[in-house]
Amino acid sequence: MASRAAIVIDGSSYFEVLAEVFEKAEKQIVIAGWDIDSQVALRRFPNARLTNEFRLHTFFQRLVQKKPNLKIKMLCWNYSWALAHERELWPWLLPSSWGPNIEFRYDKMHPMLGSQHEKIVVVDEMLAFVGGIDICEERWDDSHHDPGNHLRRNRKGKPYRPFHDMAWMVEGNIVEVVSKHLQKRWLLATNRILPVSRGSHSLWPSKIAPEFKDVEMTMALTEPKSSKRRVVRDHYRITMQWIREAKKLIFIENQYITSKAIIRALSRRLQEENGPEIVIVCPKKPFSWTDAKTMGFLQFRAFRKLRKNDQHDRLRIRYPRIQPGERQSLYVHSKLLIVDDERIKMGSTNLNNRSMSLDRECDLVIEDGNAKTHQAIQGFRYRLLAEHFGITASEVESQEREAGSLRELIDRRRAHARTLRRWDRSAFKDMMDILPGEPAFDPYRSPSSFNVIRFIVNFLVFSIVKTKVKIRSRFKRRKS
Repeated sequence: MASRAAIVIDGSSYFEVLAEVFEKAEKQIVIAGWDIDSQVALRRFPNARLTNEFRLHTFFQRLVQKKPNLKIKMLCWNYSWALAHERELWPWLLPSSWGPNIEFRYDKMHPMLGSQHEKIVVVDEMLAFVGGIDICEERWDDSHHDPGNHLRRNRKGKPYRPFHDMAWMVEGNIVEVVSKHLQKRWLLATNRILPVSRGSHSLWPSKIAPEFKDVEMTMALTEPKSSKRRVVRDHYRITMQWIREAKKLIFIENQYITSKAIIRALSRRLQEENGPEIVIVCPKKPFSWTDAKTMGFLQFRAFRKLRKNDQHDRLRIRYPRIQPGERQSLYVHSKLLIVDDERIKMGSTNLNNRSMSLDRECDLVIEDGNAKTHQAIQGFRYRLLAEHFGITASEVESQEREAGSLRELIDRRRAHARTLRRWDRSAFKDMMDILPGEPAFDPYRSPSSFNVIRFIVNFLVFSIVKTKVKIRSRFKRRKS
């Protein structure tokens, strides 16, 4: 049968749907992620005791006690030491502590500096989730993104910044495709076959209406080259093709947009007299200090080039502002591409080098040419923009129709309290000339030992020069 699908926006809705589907599961739950945290709460309440009952470890243990035939398999990236401070330690030391019928394994089948970046869940071979949301800490948030939301805290009780992401929920033929991909991953990582157990009834949540019905969906992958498999670059091929063929609109919502090839392709379209408008929604600030010193600079460099090539004022690079004063900005973690409201691709893939060739990535794609599908894609875009503007989807539709284009709508709403504001990181301007090259911070292949040493040397030189620039600028200010 053809597939049906819905896009779940933000971690609060996603985790709630996962909890509901997990509770309905009969035979098997399979999860693959960049990170899987045993203490993340799928449901949150003002009462801490109720919240603790829905932390992943406790929730799964209660689930298998109620359902002895249920098997739970988890495959987590065997992460880099550089991320050790962000991860919990005990699942790595005691993976068997999850209990009977629950298997937690680490996946180390990736090249040097690469990662297993996919976020996939398959339940009873009947329902699947593919997106950008990991089942881990600091991903939960509702669509209001209220900076004062006391439920948005990590396991230590500390608040974290508002967070925005999304995931597909799918049923039908595409589930089998996703499941077979997971089976291959499990075999590579564990050298064991993953048993297939199909449930007997639909798991689709009653409160969520499918946005896409009877639609043809495909899976797009990035798989790095290794001795056991060939390189797969579906994301690069599809993204470049869609950019070339876009007629009216390229809408991008992404955490990272730094690939030189993609920036060149977008620049060529901006230079055309009658090319499409390009709207990019991204985070205002990098996720961490390390992120700011690496990908943050590359992002600025990429956006500077796009603006330089915007000869016909068709480019808008924006970040979501959730309140006046901007004490806290919304961190955009999603990986979405919509072209002409006729094609949509969303999953785990950033628009950077490593997501195009080095990391393992998985997106789901719709481009079936059906008029109802086009209407559904446009409706989803209105729903997404409604969250960013703080209005309803119908208001977005009417205001965009009145404005004549999305970029004009964005310009008209720039003075509103909740809106999409111009992205500008002018503090990076002085550092552009001394920043090491793109592959150093955003590799597109596994580096040689020489390149690793060169990366370390470049980063040290960059840090020293940056410190000198800071000291010199402070000295000039004092002297003036």
